[in-house]
Amino acid sequence: DVERSRGLGDVYKRQISRYLMYTQVYFHHTVRGAMCLLERIVKRAMDLYRDGKEIEIHSDSLRKIMDGEDLKVEDYLNMDDYTIIGHVLMWKNSKDKILRTLCDRFLNRRLFKSLEFSAYSLSYQKFLENKNVVIKIVSKETGYDPEDVEKYYLMVDMSRDVPYKPYFYGESEEGAEPIYVLMQNSKIARIQDVSDIIRALVGKEKIKVRIYLPDDRCRKRIRTFLS
Repeated sequence: DVERSRGLGDVYKRQISRYLMYTQVYFHHTVRGAMCLLERIVKRAMDLYRDGKEIEIHSDSLRKIMDGEDLKVEDYLNMDDYTIIGHVLMWKNSKDKILRTLCDRFLNRRLFKSLEFSAYSLSYQKFLENKNVVIKIVSKETGYDPEDVEKYYLMVDMSRDVPYKPYFYGESEEGAEPIYVLMQNSKIARIQDVSDIIRALVGKEKIKVRIYLPDDRCRKRIRTFLS
């Protein structure tokens, strides 16, 4: 894309808006926590289904996923937000305690509590090296079985984004093209060469790592252990 220099303001708005949408909305700890909890709900439902346990499923697309079948485009289109939330509403009355509890937490916004780290921090490295200890601490604090803690009650989420990078087509970044700016002297320059704002964003990957735990008591214990 080539933008005239007088149109840079609109380009800045677009790129800054994108940056803020990721940092303040898509990567917000509550949004990511709800997503992680929903993933655990589906995982528990899938584990029950594959173990032959009783579970209600009223979506052919969802059943195909649990059977490990490939989905067609129409299968994706038939499985929207209403499909998933409808099943969560059904499963909150499940005979299975874990599935019932997870669904209740999701529907009543009792989300898990988060601890945030840099991906390169000593605390996160300590977590990776001592994950079994963390599982035991959470199990002791909650009374949950350690195996269930690892599968459903201890969630690790890593979100990453590059605020601005040159555009490319397909899966390869080879030959990626930046936004070009047509200057007043009729020369063309890369936007990151003429803009301090874009230069501050270009190629800098933002990574957030969060550990989600069942309650504040667990969060305090784990924060103390990892500090």
